[in-house]
Amino acid sequence: MSNQAYSIGDVAAELHVHPQTLRNWERAGLIKPTRVAGNRRVYFNEDMELLRYIVQLERQDGLRVAGIRKVLELEGKLAVTNGQL
Repeated sequence: MSNQAYSIGDVAAELHVHPQTLRNWERAGLIKPTRVAGNRRVYFNEDMELLRYIVQLERQDGLRVAGIRKVLELEGKLAVTNGQL
């Protein structure tokens, strides 16, 4: 599977969010897109999976940024713990 690069506009259109929402999530530490020439944001397949999950947490579960951050932190800790078992 190729690791396709997506622009912020492509991501926003696919996820039905405003590009500013993606910037806000980046500022909040939820996502960290790759920066390329001209300091442009580029998102890859792994980023898209995370973004789809964030959108789900926001829309279906009604979480705000702080709640989403906590879920992602807890899942990260769980993954580390499971890796140590």
